[in-house]
Amino acid sequence: MSLLIPLGLLGLSGLLILLLIYILKPNYQQKLISSTYVWKLSLKYKKKRLPISRLRNLLILLCQILIICCGALIMAQPALVNDTTVYADEKIAVIDASASMRSSYDNETRFERAIERVKALADEVFAKNGILTVINAGRSAEYVAQRVTASEYGSLMESLDLLECSYGEGDVEGALGLAEEVLNFNSDAEVVLYSANYVCADESVRVENVAVDSEWNIAILNATAEMVDNFYVFTVDVACYGRDGVFDLSFDVVNVNGTANTTSFPTRIECNGNETLKVVYAESFAAFGSDVHPVTIGGNERVFSFGHVYVHIDENDTILTDNEFYIYGGEKPTVKIQYYSTNPNNFFNGNLLMLQGMFGSRWNVEIKEVNKGTPETSGYDFYIFEHKMPLELPKDGIVLMSDPDKSADAGFSLGRKVSIPDWDDDGAVLSAGKDHPILTNLDVSSFRLTEYAQVREDSLDGYDVLMYYEGNPVFFVKDEPDAKIAVMPFNIHMSNFGLSFYFPVLMYNLFDYFFPATFADSVYNVYDTVTLNARAEELTVSGLDEPVKNFPADFVISEPGTYTVSQKLMSGATLTERFYARIPASQSNIKRADILPGIQSEIKTGISYDGLLLWFAAAIVALLFLEWFLQSRNGI
Repeated sequence: MSLLIPLGLLGLSGLLILLLIYILKPNYQQKLISSTYVWKLSLKYKKKRLPISRLRNLLILLCQILIICCGALIMAQPALVNDTTVYADEKIAVIDASASMRSSYDNETRFERAIERVKALADEVFAKNGILTVINAGRSAEYVAQRVTASEYGSLMESLDLLECSYGEGDVEGALGLAEEVLNFNSDAEVVLYSANYVCADESVRVENVAVDSEWNIAILNATAEMVDNFYVFTVDVACYGRDGVFDLSFDVVNVNGTANTTSFPTRIECNGNETLKVVYAESFAAFGSDVHPVTIGGNERVFSFGHVYVHIDENDTILTDNEFYIYGGEKPTVKIQYYSTNPNNFFNGNLLMLQGMFGSRWNVEIKEVNKGTPETSGYDFYIFEHKMPLELPKDGIVLMSDPDKSADAGFSLGRKVSIPDWDDDGAVLSAGKDHPILTNLDVSSFRLTEYAQVREDSLDGYDVLMYYEGNPVFFVKDEPDAKIAVMPFNIHMSNFGLSFYFPVLMYNLFDYFFPATFADSVYNVYDTVTLNARAEELTVSGLDEPVKNFPADFVISEPGTYTVSQKLMSGATLTERFYARIPASQSNIKRADILPGIQSEIKTGISYDGLLLWFAAAIVALLFLEWFLQSRNGI
């Protein structure tokens, strides 16, 4: 037995207090009695009981001493010391499942070689009646088997056969964290990492290199398209690991300049020393410096639009996934806007031109202004009607009604116009209604009106009121599958909207709300999360069995390649967009050597303690009961 808190023995000082109590306790009392006969008779019986009385008193004293001793030991935390060192052969196998482990030589990948070595390790450990833990360091670290013995050999082999290598970074650090948990049971267990790209500085982990010297990999790390002076400049980053040489790089521009043609720019590149080579396709290279490989695009070959670009290197290296790359986004979807007004104003014109520029990287915005005759009610994506409304609103696009003369079939009750007395900075202030994305970064209270048309709020079925003037709706929006309408029942000229800094913000938010970007980029890494939005009620994504209906929606990329996103617009047309997913560039470098973090366990001595507090507490209870019993027999 060992005492975890020896200072607790100071509780034995209670024995001195007990001794002092017995010393000060009186043993007899002197009394005068009228006769000695009764006294002599009592002494006679007293002498007969004296041995039993003394024994009882001694037992009571012994119980009190033992109670104090047990209490002191409880404060000292007694425990039995056990040697927990596990002398059986125990191994912790960590399998690197990062994308670089897909490097294949002689029809066998690094990952497959790692699995076979772990199986051989299991045979070795189980032959010695040992214990084995297997951890897979894939996208996230997880146990394959935790401290199993030979009795679980079959299930372990099945689990190993089901493992798959990831397409991204392997969570090796997380796997070592799981290994530390196992080391806390047995600090003598050996940790073995099966990989090809790690070294351990402190030797706390034994690294089994599963690479083959003859492995090499040429990779297209990245490819981009940038508009410069109305024409595209393309940049491709290429690197070759494990071999120097000259290679053919193919560059095919598909559906170039709105045609069905494909323009190719093949070139020979030289890769040396695992360094990244930047290949630039442009008419002029003055802005790119001397450290690039230039490919000249002649005047007749310049590209101002494209369906996609396919970049590829046809070499039989050890990772084929990164031998190709796709560039998308060369054809922006067209958004057609019709602005119809019987009295056009520069406020709308200016904001529409602003939208055309600000959303130019996302959409090809086409604007048509109509101020005479009859406006079109089909064939456009966004309709703005000012002052005079058509009898029936368009059904194939978003509608903005400004100063409407009638509600048409928009589904609200339009009343008389109300004039507001002259206002200054403190009067005729608008107030915000429902919190809505269209009001983002807007100070509604900065807007003023001098006239507006009354609208009964109880007639606004399906509308969200975003702005009020003294309880009257002055800006409201409907967003339903078959009706997307925004209404401003006032004349822009009878307000400060056109002069307000916030009017362009309002128009931007309105456009961005009804025409959101489907996704942010044209290139992602595997396992990135892509946020999807839609103009339609739902969209489909290649790789997903069910349509996406709630937006914004997060989509996690599962493997490299092209992903197609499609949605059916209000017009009935199908909008199709694509993005490309690649393996991380770092995983193409199969010759890299990353440093492993150190690993340690919490238990190093092989010692554990079994507490005895419960037993001593039970002894105190028993002694207290025994003392009470002896005290109760004092009168016998």
